[in-house]
Amino acid sequence: MFDDRCTEEATFSIPMFAHAETRPPLDCQLLLKRSMGNAAFALELLDELENNSPKQVAAVEDHVNSNNCIAAADVAHSLKGAAGIIGAESLQEIAAEVETAGRADDLSRLVELVKELQKEIVRCVDFVPQLRSDLRNRIETE
Repeated sequence: MFDDRCTEEATFSIPMFAHAETRPPLDCQLLLKRSMGNAAFALELLDELENNSPKQVAAVEDHVNSNNCIAAADVAHSLKGAAGIIGAESLQEIAAEVETAGRADDLSRLVELVKELQKEIVRCVDFVPQLRSDLRNRIETE
């Protein structure tokens, strides 16, 4: 059954966000719920994640390296929303922390969080092929 395959636990480690290692990077059931059960639409959302989110993380890093905390917070806010839509809860939580630190002008915290954000986006993007395969199988059996 599709939903059972989506409950595989990830084995990646995220020290600051230890809870992230106990859940998959993307919640398959939430993704399908947010895409109204439409697996084809869920695939489009995954494509967006795969194509845009790494660029957003790189933009956050660039803003942090330029000491522009507010710009980092703005990009993190956008990333937080996108992560929420696709069910990437750990990514959403880390992006929220980045946004909060940016709005507080806490550059030292942002430097730490960018590392966690980079790890989590890799975890999410690495999970996409498995999830994409499961969604395509779902489309074929519908």
